[in-house]
Amino acid sequence: MKKLILSSLLSVCSLVGLAQVQDVMVIEKSDKTQVKLNVDDISRIVFESMVIKVITGESTNITEDGATISGTVEGTVSTITVGIIYGTSRTLSETNGIKESTLSDGKFSINLSRLDSEKTYYYCAYAEVKGTFYYGEIKSFTTKKATTGTLNGHDWVDLGLPSGIKWATCNVGASTPTETGDYYAWGETYTKSVYDSDNYSYYNSKVISSNISGSIYDVAQMKWNGKWRMPTLKEMTELRDKCSFTWTTIDGVKGAKLTGPNGNSIFLPAGGAIGPIYLDGSTVKNVGIYGNYWSATLAYRENGLESNYLYFNSSKIITYSFDIFNNYNAININSYNGMLIRPVCN
Repeated sequence: MKKLILSSLLSVCSLVGLAQVQDVMVIEKSDKTQVKLNVDDISRIVFESMVIKVITGESTNITEDGATISGTVEGTVSTITVGIIYGTSRTLSETNGIKESTLSDGKFSINLSRLDSEKTYYYCAYAEVKGTFYYGEIKSFTTKKATTGTLNGHDWVDLGLPSGIKWATCNVGASTPTETGDYYAWGETYTKSVYDSDNYSYYNSKVISSNISGSIYDVAQMKWNGKWRMPTLKEMTELRDKCSFTWTTIDGVKGAKLTGPNGNSIFLPAGGAIGPIYLDGSTVKNVGIYGNYWSATLAYRENGLESNYLYFNSSKIITYSFDIFNNYNAININSYNGMLIRPVCN
């Protein structure tokens, strides 16, 4: 009887090596460690291995940071714990993440959260009976690409644009999407009480780059750090061309809602501007009427420098090329005007 039980045990547990001392079986595993089991222990393990079958279920409700995993246990014992073991390596063990669940009519499910986006996870269902684990098949799933997130304390949203660029949900100097934030002259990283050619740091400058995105002249980079930067004209044009434009009011603030191909959207407050563009260098004008957002792209090294920007009102949105109605508009303006900044990140 002992030999029959031992043969079954070796087949189930893949153990090698055997010595018998009276009523105790000393089993040496492949790693040379030894396990001592009496006949009753062996009988229990063999019986349980024959009546317990663990089946790993499919993964469902997969998001960028979570998934639902199910499992089934066929067979019944008096005391049983069920759950899953999961990790980013196909080699799973009890040292990986373990989630316990409650068995109901032979089935259970577990919701995983706080996973990394765009990563493959391996998992298997298990049943544990008196310290012995029984496993199902190892399966896998891959979390989806994150469409929202936070970088350096600032929220971003993926609009599903071809470039993959992520747009900030707030302007520089704002803490909510509906706040206008701060106004900056192009290439300057500080606010001023007056915006005009006399106090502009780079009037007719030959030093400042024609593309300041990510440079020391980029206020988004200098204020928010990390991968945050000002969008280029090309990226602003993509935003205009690939998103649907809606003039709307949110929390009493008028502005542009831009909805991307994937259904996500951002809101740009119509914050007007300050400077010669509206004939007043010390007062913000046309709030709720026009939106003016600097790009990181220089247009001309004339008239004190002229730079490209995004402009919109209640009926249209324009960058320096074609507007949404396919009308050509050479929209660039003196760089010493104070305008808003909406950062992007890769």
